[in-house]
Amino acid sequence: MVIGIIGNSLVLTAVSRFKSLQTVANAFIVNLAIADLLVCFDLVPYFISIFAEYSPSMDTMCTFVLIFAHSSIGCSIFTLASIAVNRFVLISSPRKYYRIIFRRKIVIVWIGLLWITAIVISVVPPFVFNIGKLTYDPIHHWCRSPANYKTSELYDKVLIYGFIPVPLAITIVCYVGIFLRLFLHNQAMQKHSRQSPESLTERYFTFWRFISTPNGLVFNRRDNESYRRNISITKNMFYVLCAYLICCFPLTICSQVYRVCPIDRLARHIVSFNSAIIPIIYGVNHPQFRQAYIKMLKCETTS
Repeated sequence: MVIGIIGNSLVLTAVSRFKSLQTVANAFIVNLAIADLLVCFDLVPYFISIFAEYSPSMDTMCTFVLIFAHSSIGCSIFTLASIAVNRFVLISSPRKYYRIIFRRKIVIVWIGLLWITAIVISVVPPFVFNIGKLTYDPIHHWCRSPANYKTSELYDKVLIYGFIPVPLAITIVCYVGIFLRLFLHNQAMQKHSRQSPESLTERYFTFWRFISTPNGLVFNRRDNESYRRNISITKNMFYVLCAYLICCFPLTICSQVYRVCPIDRLARHIVSFNSAIIPIIYGVNHPQFRQAYIKMLKCETTS
């Protein structure tokens, strides 16, 4: 929890201090950090509900905690899918299409819709259709829809099917599309190199320019460096996705196999632990955030 709060706060601080990170694409990363930060803060009342004795006020506390927790986790998953779409369009389409789709106003509305969708999936079933109950569970002694409530199992399935399948499918399609794009153009690059011999350096830069220039090859070192950086960022976001899938896997499988998951509490903590992993991945693999973290540690001026 502490690592997650510190790590996600570093992400937000880095973006606020360094203009080079204040891009439209990084708006999704900022949104992911905010959602994960809320998840980390939600863990505090979770622990209180586990160890404290029951009182009527805990029902109200758990209602707000569960709304924030479910909405934040759902928005995180939706944001990861949005990042995958962003990287797919950037890598696989001409730059002009990317600029049209990911304009600042569109991204702001996009992020707002992610939160609205996550909140609707979390709140509407229990408050409108009486599916599940956002309160204190006296059996498991913590905040969740009570195991003995008649529609608690259905509410868990609503959350799982509402948050995971569609975003996961979109994400998989986007990353598969990116890798196929790179593979096919690598094959085309090898064919081109056999027909037109050139130095190893020229081949390297030609390849990175070629993957995003379907109308022909252009030797532009600055553009090739930019595309190489975009590929590195895309790989980093794929690592983030893998971490999220690994953390969500136990709860998803357990909820589908068992009526009452025997490791429910542990599985939910593993999902929350993902919020602490993502900032670490940024610091290790994301080139721009890594440089920003180093400058922050050295107390260097903003840039």
